[in-house]
Amino acid sequence: MLKRELRAIALKRLEDNARTVSDFEEVIKEWDHLDANRERKERYHEIGRENIDSK
Repeated sequence: MLKRELRAIALKRLEDNARTVSDFEEVIKEWDHLDANRERKERYHEIGRENIDSK
C-alpha cells in the first residue's frame, strides 16, 4: 500500500472511533492539516501556471 492510502485508512479509523472531545479535536487537527496541504499545493500550482503563462 502507498503511504497516502495508509494515512487515509488511519484517518478513517480515527474518525470512526472518536468518542471524546479530545478525540474529535484530533480528527479536526488532521483535517486542518490535510486542508493546509491541499491549499499549499493549489497555491504552488497557480504560481507555476502564472510563470508559464507569462512566457
